[in-house]
Amino acid sequence: SSNISSMHRDGNAISTSFGGIFGMTTDVQGNLYVADYDTNTIRSIKISLSTSVTIAGTPNTPGSADGINAVARFNSPKGLVTDNLGNLFINDYENFTFRTLSLQNNQVSSIAGNKNIRGVQDGYLSTATFAQPFGLAIDNTATNFYVADIQSIRRINFDIGGFTGLTPANVLAINAAEASNRYVITLAGSNTTGFPINTFGLAYDGANFYLGTSSN
Repeated sequence: SSNISSMHRDGNAISTSFGGIFGMTTDVQGNLYVADYDTNTIRSIKISLSTSVTIAGTPNTPGSADGINAVARFNSPKGLVTDNLGNLFINDYENFTFRTLSLQNNQVSSIAGNKNIRGVQDGYLSTATFAQPFGLAIDNTATNFYVADIQSIRRINFDIGGFTGLTPANVLAINAAEASNRYVITLAGSNTTGFPINTFGLAYDGANFYLGTSSN
């Protein structure tokens, strides 16, 4: 564990160190966000200054708790995307969950999936399960998210509707208001001819998916 802790260091371009990077994304303010899956943290880099800071999670402390900053816990976070409302979305790989981090206050909230159940069940956000959520993409409506779930591509419809912001109370209310615009569905999977066995990276250009695979 001491080796993992030593790989996690915030600071300038020279002093910053990472455990293991999978997902990266940017926002319009010039920040780069990194999923440091080895240390179970989410890091932010101010590109113009080349400085990094940990905005959620505690190094070398896996878990699944929601909360602000270091109170939140992750277990091998992977895919990341941002929307245009100041939210970061995260595939929490070994928790089998899809989560959000408000960039206004660094509050982490779980949206879909069950940390105790690994599965491929489609359904409402409260009942859907994920097997191994890796890559993550978002469309230009910022209400459809696409997950590379190892042997399938799945879509999460997450329309916040009339709610303003993703506070913990709003996330609970959104999840409770189950509707067709808050739903998980499998778009393609391993039973589809020619579909890759292990799909990790994922990008979407509005019409086509681009997949990163380890075998096909």
